[in-house]
Order: sequence, then structure tokens, then C-alpha cells
Amino acid sequence: MERIEFNTLTNMSRGSLASPIKLIEQAISLGQDAIAITDFNNVRSFPVICKYLSSNHITNFKVIYGAKVKILVNESLVTVNIIVRNIEGLKNLYKIISLISKNNLILKKRVISKEDLVDLSEGLLYGLDLNKMLDIYDNLSDEDIASDMMWYDFIMVRSDERNQDKLEYLINLARKYRKIVIGTSEVCYLEKEDRSEFLKIYGEDLDATHLKSTEELMADFSFLDSDTAYDIVVRNSNLLSDLVDDNILIYDNHTYLPKIKNSKKILKDEVYKKARLIYGNKLPKEVESRIKLELYGQDSLKNKGIIGSNYEVIYLISKKLVDYSKKLGYQVMPRGGVGSSLVAYLLGITDINPLPVHYYCKNCHEFYIIDEDKYKTFHDIPDRICKCGKTLLKAGYSIPVQLFLGYYLTKRPQIILNYAVDIKDKLEEYFYELLKENTVIKAGSYNSKGVSGINPGGFMIFPDYVEVENFTPLEYLKKDLATTHFDYHDLDRNILKINLLYHDIPTLLSKVKIENSHIDYKNVSEYSGLEHSKNFKEIVKLLKPKTYYDYVLAYGLSYENLFTDYKDLLINKKITINDIIVSREDLYDYLISLKIDSKTSFQIADHISKGKKEHWNEILEYLKTYKVKDYYLDIFSKITYLPYKAHLISYMNSYLEVLKYKDNDIK
Repeated sequence: MERIEFNTLTNMSRGSLASPIKLIEQAISLGQDAIAITDFNNVRSFPVICKYLSSNHITNFKVIYGAKVKILVNESLVTVNIIVRNIEGLKNLYKIISLISKNNLILKKRVISKEDLVDLSEGLLYGLDLNKMLDIYDNLSDEDIASDMMWYDFIMVRSDERNQDKLEYLINLARKYRKIVIGTSEVCYLEKEDRSEFLKIYGEDLDATHLKSTEELMADFSFLDSDTAYDIVVRNSNLLSDLVDDNILIYDNHTYLPKIKNSKKILKDEVYKKARLIYGNKLPKEVESRIKLELYGQDSLKNKGIIGSNYEVIYLISKKLVDYSKKLGYQVMPRGGVGSSLVAYLLGITDINPLPVHYYCKNCHEFYIIDEDKYKTFHDIPDRICKCGKTLLKAGYSIPVQLFLGYYLTKRPQIILNYAVDIKDKLEEYFYELLKENTVIKAGSYNSKGVSGINPGGFMIFPDYVEVENFTPLEYLKKDLATTHFDYHDLDRNILKINLLYHDIPTLLSKVKIENSHIDYKNVSEYSGLEHSKNFKEIVKLLKPKTYYDYVLAYGLSYENLFTDYKDLLINKKITINDIIVSREDLYDYLISLKIDSKTSFQIADHISKGKKEHWNEILEYLKTYKVKDYYLDIFSKITYLPYKAHLISYMNSYLEVLKYKDNDIK
């Protein structure tokens, strides 16, 4: 049997070089069955650990979650090591971390009262750091020392050559009163050789050490008799570990969404009402099938799509925010993939209709789709007269929904919108009022350098049927301003994040009060000021775009260094503008054109678009079997991010609107 360490600091605390993952790997390599992670006043390593254990399918090694905190006792600060026994204890530890942050605002110290620890003791074990009590215990009687020890569930002790006699006496006193005494080190780095690096950064620290093997720690306690040393180093550390539940989950796979009464019916009614207003009471089959696909997923699957997955509330919240902005006289500028959703279009969340390019008649409700591949958007198709004599209307940007909602339409929609800077205060006040029955917390961020902060415009919505500390502690910045202690990415799978982002363009557009119909989309080249980036002129000069979608491609090339990848090919005339792939949907369409099945095309397009490099060699070999050209393979391997087609179109249209009226005297 090997020892188990209960006293570790990770590099998510100041004073440690050890990453939580490396600590786990080191403990496993030493044959140890578990390790406790106990950072000072924070638990930010927990999601990192949970993801690591899950992704590597590690089930035969126990990570014991915990933290170190300080309590104020008789004017002295006493360190308490907290160990989580079960899921209730995890929630109480989160509450403790929240309280410590709140206390810091008042006391300017991260401390907690003993009374609060008593109130929140369910599911937790409290450990005394005996070495840090030596000076205090010097002035107390045995009865007083024993009385103090009795409050704790276990006693931690480290070897200290300067105080061996004191430690031996106190260890025996604790054992006399049947307390669990465990031998520990204070782990701040992994290997002995790391000490010099540690000292360079943090200075002299006699307690800091590497993660020791059982033999090394037994040697540290050689001043005790061998039975006592074995008890506290090995037997008791395993006994304490056995008191902790196995596989405590930091998060589950359930999404906890806020609720709106009759939300499914409201969404369905709103969608069909708008669809019939546009296309007539008897909807064209292509429109009907797209609505059903988005709402309910594929017929052969259950509990899919927006309504089937209970995501309708996300759409309804977004619709209310957009409607409120418009009520104040300000347009909204969608970003990301929301324009891929016909439901979002019919709700007024986006002005991008993602249906295939089509004609329709408001008079007789004639409807037909343009099958010609050369037309990527309705802006480029010719005008036509309906058989009833009326001018046909045109619509559609030919955007599939799968890359936004996932192949099986089960992905939670990320609806990201830009609002006018002018209405920030009013919009956020309305937002809080709209969700007042829930708890709205600013989304916290935490980077690799250990710096915490606020995600700009990000709000986490904790529904009224859960407590915030079921998922994260809180970090108080002001009395009435808190963020999530965990980075918002670590909460995404459980909690809805709403982004209220701001942009200058909606403000400009509100001042000129224009409509899309004023834009001459067939003559985009006349808008000479269309310069998203410093190389846009060079891109246009090289591409010689003619159609509206040509300009979308030119605009897309200015993203994520894509122009760099295509430039030489264009100069050497190895490709033309028609060969350029700048969006996820373009890539998906290209793979489909190679006769790759739709599911595989989706998976590859999704993988490449997000810049994932895992399994790239297998993907590369697979694509070669479909005779994908070498220059594409080279470009695909370099992609770090491909935007959604809807994003490019939304931004393109917004810039065109501004440019159309750039000479207006805006007051």
C-alpha cells in the first residue's frame, strides 16, 4: 500500500509550479491511488481535473477535491485544509470560497469565520495544519490543545528537523484522543530538481517540496517509531481517502435552462405566424420541411431540434432583446452562425433568410427554388415576373442549419448579437428585469497565466430551480457585482451564457434610418469604401469580384489570415475566385460536391473549421482518396478558424448599409 498526499498547491495558486494534471500523473507513476488538490482560497483546478479524468477515461485513480482557507482565532490566522467527502460537500466548499471572496471586500483579507465553517460542514472534512500551530500550542495546556484538536476531523503534520520533539509530543497527544493524524509534505513542484526553479520565482520556503514517494516520506518521519510513522504516512492517509466518495462529478451533462411558461407553443406559434405572412397560409413544402427540421430534428430521431432539445427559451430570450432594441430605434447586428437558422429569421432575430435561393410571390404565393449552383445568394439572381403578372420577390442565402445546430440538430444554439453602444445601460437593465426570477451573474474568465477577470458582455443565467453554488463559487468584485469563480467555458455545458455585445454600426444605422432595399446589391463595387481590413484593397484588386457573393468571398479572405494562404495561388492563376473557400458552409458544400456523404462532410468541415489538429493525418489520407487537390490540403491544414457564411453576410450587409449613407450628415 502506498501513501496518499493531502497537502498540494497547484499553479492555479500563487506559490506553486505544479499543474494539477502533472500532479495526478506523478502520483499515478508513484503507484499512489489518490491525491488531494488543496489550493489556497480557490478551486479553479477542479474543472481542469474533471475534464482530464473524463477525456482519459481514468476511473481507477481518485482525485480528492479540497482547498486551504484561513480562519481568524484569537487574533491569529489558522490554516484549515478542507476535504470534500461527497457532492453536498462540494457545494458547501463552493459556498465557503464565495464567502471568503465577499469577506475580502470588507476585511481586505481572504478569511472565513469558524462559525461559517460549522454552518457549512455537511459533506466536508476539516484538517488542522499542526506545523502552523506550534507557536500557539506552546502557550496552551494539554487540555486546551486537545480541545482545539477535537474540532477538526483530521490532523496534518509535516516533518520539521527543528521541531521534532514538539511534533512527536503533539502527534502522540492527538492519537491519544483518537484523532486521524496523517503525514504530509507541502507539495509545490513535482521533482526534487524543480526546487531551484521554485526558489528563483518564490524565494526561500522551507516547507515547499516535491511530491514524495512513500519511502521518501517515511524517511522524513524516522524520528518516530516505525509503527507510528507507518500509521500516519500510509495507513491513515488511505483511511482518510476511504472516507471520500469515488467519482465526485464537478459537472454533469445536463443543461439547466431558465423557463418561460408555454415556451414551446409560443415559439411554434410565432414562427408559423411569420412564415405564413411571408409565404402564404399553405406553406411551400420546402419552407415547412425546414421549419420542422429545425424545431424537431430528423424524423427518425427523438428529442432533437430546438423544441425537442428544450432550446426554445434561448430563441425567445434573444427575440425579446432584439425586439426591445428595435423598440428603442436601434437595429441589431447578428454575428456567428445564427443566420443559419430559419427559425431565427422568422422570429426577427436575424435578417438573413437561410433557405435555398428562391423566388416567391406575395400575390399568388408562387414559390420555386433556383437549382443553379452558380447562385449562392438571392442578390445575384435576375429579376422575374410571376405568372400572375406581379414582380417576383427574391430571398435566400442557401445556408444549411447543421453547422450551426449540429449534424443531428442537438447542439445548443449560440445566438450572439451586436447591439448599439448607445443603449447598453437600458438594454442590460431590461435584461435583468426580463430574467429577474433567475440569478444572472457576470461570466468570469481565467487565463493560463492565472489572471481572473470578466468576460466582456457575458452573463451566466442560473435558473430559479438551482443554486449558483451547485456549479461554481462566486468572485465578488464589488458588493453588488460578482462573477463566476470558474471560467465561463467551464460552465458552458450546464449553464446558459447570454452575450450582450456592442458595436458602433447599429448606432450609425439607427441615425440614418435605412432599409436593406436601398442597397444596390448588384453593384456592390460602387461602394468604394468597403475596407474591412488593411489588405482589402489588395484582395479586391487581385480577385476582381463582380457579383455580390464575390464580394462576400473577398471580405471573408480578410479573416484569420486566409488571404495569405490563397494569395500565391491567385497570383499564379492556379485558382480563380470560384475556387475560394472562406466559410464553414463553403467547405461543407465542397466536400459534398466530391460525393463524400453528408455526415462525414459535416464532421470534416466542423473539424477543419475549428482548427482542430487531432487526427489530421487520418483526415488527410481520407481526403486524398477523393482526389482533393494538394493546395486545398495545404490550406485546410493551416486553418485556425473559418467563420460562418451567415456571419460574413451579416457583417457585409451592415458595412454596405453604412457605406451607402457614409456621406449623409449624421447628427
